[in-house]
Amino acid sequence: MPVARSTAATDTGRAWLIVAAAFSSSFVVFGVVYSFGVFLEPIASEFHADPAAASAFFSITAVVYYGLGAFAGRAADRFGPRAIVAAGASLGAASV
Repeated sequence: MPVARSTAATDTGRAWLIVAAAFSSSFVVFGVVYSFGVFLEPIASEFHADPAAASAFFSITAVVYYGLGAFAGRAADRFGPRAIVAAGASLGAASV
């Protein structure tokens, strides 16, 4: 017989705020990543490159994004998501 869990601890305003933040950040990230096709011609002309060569950037981005996702998920299970997000934010800030 399954044990009934109380949803009072998980169904809080803070939990819904985290869900909204995760949705919003995913919405922005996927919007930026998958809008590359719209900007392919202007990017290719700006960098005097063939559109095929310029589209290699999107392919490399997708491989890195999804390839590193497996390792980041495993690291988040081990170290916690807060440490992984902090490390990613630090790497992003250092790369500017």
